[in-house]
Amino acid sequence: MGGMCRGWTPVTTTGAPAARFEHTAVWTGTEMIIWGGQSATAYFNDGGRFDPTTGVWTPLSTTGAPSGRRGHTAVWTGREMIVWGGYNASGWLNSGARYNPATDSWTSTATTFAPGARSRHVATWTGTRMLVWGGWVGGFGSAVTGDGGIYNPTDNSWSLLSIFGAPSDRRWHAAALAGTRWVIWGGERSDGATYGDGDRYDTGGNTWSSVSSSSDPVGRARHTAVWTGSRVVIWGGDNGDADGIAGTPRADGGRYDPVADAWSGLPASPLAARARHTAVWSGTRMLVWGGRGATTVVGDGAALDPTGTGAWTTLTATGAPSARYAHTAVWTGTEMIVWGGADTTPTPVGDGARLLP
Repeated sequence: MGGMCRGWTPVTTTGAPAARFEHTAVWTGTEMIIWGGQSATAYFNDGGRFDPTTGVWTPLSTTGAPSGRRGHTAVWTGREMIVWGGYNASGWLNSGARYNPATDSWTSTATTFAPGARSRHVATWTGTRMLVWGGWVGGFGSAVTGDGGIYNPTDNSWSLLSIFGAPSDRRWHAAALAGTRWVIWGGERSDGATYGDGDRYDTGGNTWSSVSSSSDPVGRARHTAVWTGSRVVIWGGDNGDADGIAGTPRADGGRYDPVADAWSGLPASPLAARARHTAVWSGTRMLVWGGRGATTVVGDGAALDPTGTGAWTTLTATGAPSARYAHTAVWTGTEMIVWGGADTTPTPVGDGARLLP
């Protein structure tokens, strides 16, 4: 049975998916669903559902599932998980599917009017639609994109996301849905240089407006963004990845108010600089964990209370998962569950743990 002791509790590996990194994870309200990703030699089109109440893994059907991939996105609609885009040995993809855990079944997403193939894009569920934007559409030194699409699962259709006033082409950016505004910020050009700007998309009007550049954070990619209910909090990341060489990571960020279109700073973090970490919103704090540091992969974390002047609290290291990056984390309502990723080698890992803060 899954425990509820304060601190870290290991996630059982019995029945868990094979070790992988660059997979996706969603929280359904009762289960964490892991799907896709890559091992040292294979791209996965399978996954598992973890129930923290029972501590049991259930495999996902692969019948009708999309082809194996990494660098894709997944959103939870309240009923289904939608997987889209990514990359595998055949190249960049613009395919996807919807997974229904109630029936353990897949339904392919339409390709007519779908955005072009890509990975390292962002996708967000608005409550009725999935928004997709940006991403990487080729190998090193090749193109990134500045377009996207709107997917309606009710009738399995795509429509165009406006490009007028949209951010410039980028990959490895971050996004958060701030009420009716979808905030996209940061990211990387095809040459590895980073952006320190962004835009707000009005989900009701299919229009873009710029995000203020006054007092905004330094440009970065491979960072995280969470929505607190009043602010988008940006943290971490690095200064680019030209020609596959890892950039210098960061340990700072900023708070963005989409109503006032204004930035405010964050207090100094107790954590070492990092990129490709995870961040989840607990309802009161942003929990940051893991990532790729300047010289090594890290296995620690901290919680930020972004109200007022802000305050950081270091997360316990006792029982924490081993150091990793390109992992996933979900917030269940009471716990953060970390799973998978890659270690320093890098070698994929197939374990995880639950943190009750």
